[in-house]
Amino acid sequence: MSRLGLEIYAKWRTGWVYGTRSIGWLPLLSLLVSVIGALWLAVLPLDGQYRYTYVSENALLPGQAHTHFRESEWNHVRAYKQEIQAIVNSEAGGHINEQERISHVRGYLADIGLKTSLHEWSVDHFSESYNGTNVYGVMHAPRGDNAEAMVLVAPWINQDGEHNVGGISVLIALARYLKRWSVWSKNIVFVIPSDSGFALRSWVTAYHTSLALTAGAIEGAIVLDYPEASSEHFDFMEVFYEGLNGQLPNLDLINTAVIAASTENLATVIQGVTEDDESFVKKYMPESLKEFFGNQQMDVLNRYANRLKIMLSGMTRQLTTGISNSPGSEAFSGWRIDAITLRARGTTGPFDITTFGRMAESTLRSINNLLEHFHQSFFFYLLLSPTKFVSIGTYLPGAVLVCASFPLTAIYLYATKPNRSTSLVKSFFIIIAVFGACTTIGGVLTVVPTSAVGPVLTSLFVISACLPILSVVAPSPPPHPASAPAEPNVTLAISLLLHGLVTTALATINFSLAMVLGLLTVAFNFIRPGSAHTKSNLLILIITCPWTWLVAVGAVLHTSPFDILQMLLWSLRGNQVWTWQVLFGLWLPQWVLAVIVSRSSTPAPAQSTVGYFRKQ
Repeated sequence: MSRLGLEIYAKWRTGWVYGTRSIGWLPLLSLLVSVIGALWLAVLPLDGQYRYTYVSENALLPGQAHTHFRESEWNHVRAYKQEIQAIVNSEAGGHINEQERISHVRGYLADIGLKTSLHEWSVDHFSESYNGTNVYGVMHAPRGDNAEAMVLVAPWINQDGEHNVGGISVLIALARYLKRWSVWSKNIVFVIPSDSGFALRSWVTAYHTSLALTAGAIEGAIVLDYPEASSEHFDFMEVFYEGLNGQLPNLDLINTAVIAASTENLATVIQGVTEDDESFVKKYMPESLKEFFGNQQMDVLNRYANRLKIMLSGMTRQLTTGISNSPGSEAFSGWRIDAITLRARGTTGPFDITTFGRMAESTLRSINNLLEHFHQSFFFYLLLSPTKFVSIGTYLPGAVLVCASFPLTAIYLYATKPNRSTSLVKSFFIIIAVFGACTTIGGVLTVVPTSAVGPVLTSLFVISACLPILSVVAPSPPPHPASAPAEPNVTLAISLLLHGLVTTALATINFSLAMVLGLLTVAFNFIRPGSAHTKSNLLILIITCPWTWLVAVGAVLHTSPFDILQMLLWSLRGNQVWTWQVLFGLWLPQWVLAVIVSRSSTPAPAQSTVGYFRKQ
């Protein structure tokens, strides 16, 4: 052999050795990037990692206009409040029915001079139905062209199932008060839906499709929630901003409400927590450690812990909005409408109910200044406090790192498969069949009667519980020859690659859902075929099973997993929430494929092939 040939062979051989060694480190690298991705969230609330909020749209001029909804309007608010409370009591006592109640409320808006209308809504599924009637009125802007509108909402029943007496009385009093002003260039729509969930969502959908009385394109919406009917004072204001399927309002809208509150010295909170509250760190840390850190460092740790709690609570709300209790602002998601919910908290504070009305007035005045739709500020962010946030460029790498662990494992599995010449057709067929079957089951469950959903879900639960057990009890099939058309390593590699790609794409739309899904399924990276991995596979299949987490969440919420699945179904029917499709179209089929791979035997290697980098 010539010298040149020997040099080429030596370089090829060296590259093969280093290549196989590098491939062997991929499982560890996969674990490492997933851990770093999870820890990334803990870094975001640290000082220096977040940014302070600011108003990007100069035309908003938040807090600049003087608000006039003050003590002179208190008597009107109080009068409406007494009448609304009387209607609530009469309806509860059976003295009036729903239609009479609606007639009374519509009369209040009509007496002010608004054009009023009713919207009858229903969300039906065979014999089950959620229905009601919404009342709304339109105030046409004296200086506008009827092309744009703002919406002020006060649900009859709020997110906690309580009568929103204070919120409705403030809305009607505001309608009477704002009607007298000639500064408006946008129409104002006043809506009193029967609840803050399906009712408001149905009204928003009908507004853009079938309602006869409309007022133009909606630029922004504010939902008022003042649940304490017996109190005319409150302590602070809470802002809800999460939308459906991970959507968020433009950050400028939240900033406008926060600045408006600051002009009144009104404290604003999100997720019910402030930075200065006593955190779990300060509450449970031993006194010896507190003395070691000192007061100054303890204050820093306390604020960090609260920012972390606010961020994680926001992610949880983003994940569950539209499924559990609805504050109302999420109903405008999907229609390019920015909306927030303002809620009065406490009963003994120095702020009277007209202060709450001024928050709505000031925010509406700012929206009225807009010359075009909200677009300057962020639409993707995580709030750490009313004045601190992290943008998508800062938090997205956490989810990307977790999702990157799946293709890294896929590369390792494919590169170390025993038979390089294996056909991919059968692996693709298995994956398509599993995904198709699970997606079909999920789709069928959305259209069958509820009475049929229970038995099907019970069967799925039982089958899913038996599959991991069978992987231990039943003997593994004998290794198939290398000439077999498919290998479990290839099937798992392709499925993990698809899982990582889809979850990464999901992270750009719904970060919270993608992050949680990635963390709950990251153990799929360690599934391996063959009887030698039976026990580890069983543990992985249990902790990655979607039903396991449904049971766990049900235990925390003191409800059954079947009730949670029913909530997912109704959120899909009434609010178009995608979580059901993600469960049956991504998580469940990936888990079923993991079960199939764990039950497969490792193929016997061919004589001429031991690894991907071996010469054929």
